[in-house]
Amino acid sequence: SSPAPAETAFLPVPPQTAAPPTATATLAPAASIPAGLSIPLWHTLPEAWLRGPLAQFNRENAWGLVIEPRAFPDEAALLTALPEAPPGVLLLGYPALTPRWPHAFYDLRPLMETPPYGLSPADQADIPALFLQEGRQSEAQYALPLLRSAAFLVRNHSWAAELGYAPIPQDVAAFQQQACAANTAMKTDEDVYNDGLGGWLVDTSPPVMLGWLYAFGAPLQNGETWVFDTPETESAFTFFKALFDENCAWIGNDPYPDAYLGTRQTLFAAATLSDLPYIEQAFAEAGNSDAWGALPFPAPQGEPALPTFGPSFALSAQASEMQALGAWLVIRWMLRPEVQAQLVQQSGYLPVRRAAFPLLKSYGQQHPAWQSVAEALPYARPEPALPSWAQVQWVLQDAGAQVFRPYFTLERIPDTLQLLDETAHELAAP
Repeated sequence: SSPAPAETAFLPVPPQTAAPPTATATLAPAASIPAGLSIPLWHTLPEAWLRGPLAQFNRENAWGLVIEPRAFPDEAALLTALPEAPPGVLLLGYPALTPRWPHAFYDLRPLMETPPYGLSPADQADIPALFLQEGRQSEAQYALPLLRSAAFLVRNHSWAAELGYAPIPQDVAAFQQQACAANTAMKTDEDVYNDGLGGWLVDTSPPVMLGWLYAFGAPLQNGETWVFDTPETESAFTFFKALFDENCAWIGNDPYPDAYLGTRQTLFAAATLSDLPYIEQAFAEAGNSDAWGALPFPAPQGEPALPTFGPSFALSAQASEMQALGAWLVIRWMLRPEVQAQLVQQSGYLPVRRAAFPLLKSYGQQHPAWQSVAEALPYARPEPALPSWAQVQWVLQDAGAQVFRPYFTLERIPDTLQLLDETAHELAAP
C-alpha cells in the first residue's frame, strides 16, 4: 500500500448518477441541431479504447449526433494534419493539445458551466481541480481531461520482506537502504555474474525524472522560465550518484523492466500504467508468485510524488456554435462515471471522475498495482505547463542519464545543471 495521504478527497465517494442527455439540454431547441450533425474526432489513442463508448453515443444520443473518429499513429502525425482539419474538429491527444495555443482552441468553459446542458457544480467538483487546471488559461477552459496515466515505482514486496524490509519505503533514505540490501543479497549469493544487480533499475525517462524531481521539491519553473539549477535538483542528482556509486542502482540492457522484475534481478523499477500488464505477464512467465505493487516516488521528507499525464479534449476554434455544442455533448458523455469506468477497463488508466471509482471496485481488486496507484492520486502532479516541455523533457532525460555514466563525478553536477538551465532557456525562447 502507499503511504497514507494527507487527504484522500480523490478516493471513493458515493456513486453519482449522471443525467442522460435530453433533448432540452441544448443552447436552443433540439430541432436546431441539424439531424445527423457529424462531429469529427481526431485522436492518438488505441481505437479499441474508444470503440464501445463512441458506438454507444452514436446509438443513444437524443440529437442524432454522429461521432466520426479518426485515429493517428502519434501526436506528431496529428499535429502535421491539423492545418487541414475540418472546422469544428474535436481533438483528443496528449500535452501538445492543451491550452498552449489559445488562439487555436475554443473556450469550453461557457458550455461546461451553463445549465441545463453543462456540468452541474457537483459534477465539476467531481473532477479534481488539478486536472481541470491543466487545460485552463486565465478564465478560459481550452482542454478537458479524459483519462490520466501516471509514472511510479514498482517493488517486489515478497523479496523486500525476505530482506527484512516489509514496509513500503516512506522516504528516500528507506528507499536507498532497501535498494542497497537487494544488491548486497546479490553479492552474497553463489552467482558471481549478478553482483551488480538487485537495487533500482535505472530509468531517466521524462516522467520518471519528473517524479524524482517533484519528490525532492524541485520548482522546475518560475513563471514562464525554466529553473533546473537549484539546490533541490542538485540534491536529487546527488542522490542518483550515491545510489549508483554504491551499486544500489544499475543499468539494464533491455529498455523494459518486465523481465528484470519477474526474475528477481531488480527490487525496484519505474513504470507507467501501460507497463502493468506486461509486468504481470513477466511474473507469470517466470513462474514467480511473489507479491509486487506500486508506490509513488518517495521524498527526502514530506509527501511523495506521482507524476500524471494523459489525453485531453480540445476543440478547434473555428467551430460554429452548433458544432461546439455537439462536441461538448460528446465530451460530457465521455465524462460520465459509467463511461469513465468502461474506458479504464479498456485502457488500464485512471478515471478523471471520482464517482467512477466505486464502479471500479472489482477492477481494483483484480489489479492491485493499479489500485495502489489510484490510492496515491492525492500526490498527483501534472507535467510542466510550459510549451517548450515537449523539447525540454528530452534534455532533462539526457542530463539524468549523464549521472549514471562511469566517468561522471559529483563535481560535475553543478555544471550539468547549469547547462541544463541554459539549454532549456534556449528552447523556451520565442
